[in-house]
Amino acid sequence: MLTNRPDFNIDATLQFVVNGKAGHSDTDATCAAIEAALQAAGRKGTVLLAGPGELGRVAEDGAKKARAD
Repeated sequence: MLTNRPDFNIDATLQFVVNGKAGHSDTDATCAAIEAALQAAGRKGTVLLAGPGELGRVAEDGAKKARAD
């Protein structure tokens, strides 16, 4: 049983970090798919795109935003 888990707010804005240089996929299509899924589910979300050398900083920014929500 988890005893130190944070409270989860179902209405909180979800944070997605997309590594723009990972794999061979189309980053714009990936971001659009996430945004479409959020809209279809009636959820709020932010897609944070990480460019070259930015993944750590962008992920930390997303985590800070998630904790604030």
